[in-house]
Order: sequence, then structure tokens, then C-alpha cells
Amino acid sequence: QGYKYYWISVDETGTGVKELTPIDKLDTDDIVSDLKNDDITSVVESIAIGSCTSIKILNENGTWDDYDVEDTVPIDGGSIIKLKSCESNCICKRATTLHTENCPSTTNDRYGCVSEGKAGTVLTYGNETTTDGKLKTGDAFDCDVNGDGVYNATNERFYYVTKNDLDGILIYYNNTYNGEPNSTYLTKYEGDDNYSGPAVAATHLPKTSQWSNVTLRNSLRQIKSEIGTTTILNNKNLPVFDYSPYSARLLTTDEVARACNITIGSQVVGELNGCSFFYENSLYATSNTFGFFLENPDSNSNDNSWSVRGFDRMVKSYYAWSSGYHGTRPAIEVPIEKIQF
Repeated sequence: QGYKYYWISVDETGTGVKELTPIDKLDTDDIVSDLKNDDITSVVESIAIGSCTSIKILNENGTWDDYDVEDTVPIDGGSIIKLKSCESNCICKRATTLHTENCPSTTNDRYGCVSEGKAGTVLTYGNETTTDGKLKTGDAFDCDVNGDGVYNATNERFYYVTKNDLDGILIYYNNTYNGEPNSTYLTKYEGDDNYSGPAVAATHLPKTSQWSNVTLRNSLRQIKSEIGTTTILNNKNLPVFDYSPYSARLLTTDEVARACNITIGSQVVGELNGCSFFYENSLYATSNTFGFFLENPDSNSNDNSWSVRGFDRMVKSYYAWSSGYHGTRPAIEVPIEKIQF
């Protein structure tokens, strides 16, 4: 009595609402649409009705399915995700301060921030405005990844990217070398080609002994191209890659696309400006590292894989076997109920 439940989703074109959000936290900024913002005037109640103990959802056959609820809603055919954030035993807590650095005061456009017209200004990474009870791309968190009970705002900083199934996907603030933060080390995706998985880049992810408080839901992952295929140019098969020695993995092109509302393959300078948290510790400002590798090879090549480039503020295809530009940046999977938001 007096409870209302809302089923929020996006269709294949990206239209809808990206995140599962309590209605009292939902506003028109959350709605992804091909309409102009001015055309969206209100948040409208949808097709879910219920009481405090059950919920009815209209299925594709036009009939109602019943679900029992206890502060939960069903997703993906019946799996359960908590609506409430954690209050204790959290892995990730919302950050209270944000990382900053200065854009060099120079007319030299060696740095992305300078070429973007921000010379001499203070750069802030992560959302400066957050909403209690709501997760948004770019929200900053301090995550106790090593399990010592400390949420270190300096070297345990992560940014929320998007959600997959029951987990929030968060990206580290820095690249890593042998599992330790390192903003200068450059590595390869793979030694000789782009169709053997991130065999070299993955070796610099934190091992399970280093980040013992986080785990991957599935350590064996089918590598796919940016268009979702398991083969690429010349019918080269992509492997099932074993991340089992590690507590983290590489971020995917799909996760970047969904979070930042871009189309992978466009390779437009500045397309990631809505996700500027990716730029921290890159050649956007003071690091010599252009950016970091993503998990996916380029479907149109036997040499290239995809990467986030802070310098160009874009997702770029480049030689997988080149160690001159990119590093390894860990992405962690954290159950939603273990994130304080």
C-alpha cells in the first residue's frame, strides 16, 4: 500500500533511461532520446504497478508477470538487483573529494587540455555534482580493493562507468604496471597480432593477491570485436581469454559506448568529452601515456585494437603490438549492493 515500482530500460537504439533509478531520484536528464531536451517535459509513470510485496510487469506477450519484491526488482529474466546502496561492508564508498591537476600553461599543444583551450586551468576528474541513491557515469568512488579496511582517496580512486547485469563497472584512476599505479609505463595489447586477446596488457593488471577484496564474476571471457563478433578480418577467431590470475580486467568498447553515448569506430576528436574522467593520468595533461587499451580488437584489422586516448579525447584504433602509446588500466566489477551511493 503506497508503494510504486518502476521498470527502467533502454532499447537497442539506446532510447530510454540508462540506469535503474528510484523514481524520486529520476529526472528528465536521465532520459536518453532522439528528441531534443526541450521536447522532454516530464517523467511519465510506466507499465509497472504493485504493492509492497509484489510487482506486476507487462511482458512481451501482453500479459502480466508477478514478482515478489523486498527492495528489489527483477532484471534480465528474473535475476535480482538491490535498489538500495550499501550502508556497511561496502567495497566502494562515494568520494568526498575529487582528483585535480593543472593543465600546463603553454602555447604548445602537446597536451590535450591545451589544444582544447584549457591552458593554465585546474582540471577536475569525476562528477562535481552527485545525487544520493543514484549512480551516474563519472561518479567518483574510493574502493577498498586490497581489503585493508581503508578507502584511500589517493590510490584507490575509481570512476563509475556503467552497469552489467548485477555489477557496477568502475575504472581505475591510473594505469598500472605489475598491478601498481603507474602513469608512465607503456605496454602492448598483444605481442604480434590483435586476435590473441590482451595477452601482454593483462599481465600488468592487479593480481588476486594484490586486490583481494574484488573479483571478476567470470574470469574466462570471450573476446569480441567492437561489433560483437568472435571473428575478425580474414576469419581470424578470437579466443576465450583467461583473466583468472587477476582481480580486474580491461574495459570494453561496449561499456564505453553505453556510458559515453558514442559510436565506436567514429574516431572523432573530442567524442569522449562527456567522460573526461578517462583523461586522468594521460597525455591530456602531464603524463606521457596517450591512454589505455580496451579489451576489443578492431574487426577490420589483424593488427589494430581499440584504446581510450586522453590526448585526442576519443576511442582510437591503433597497432596492438605497439608499446609506444598506451598502458593497462584496470576495470573492476562490484556488486551493486556493495557500492555506497
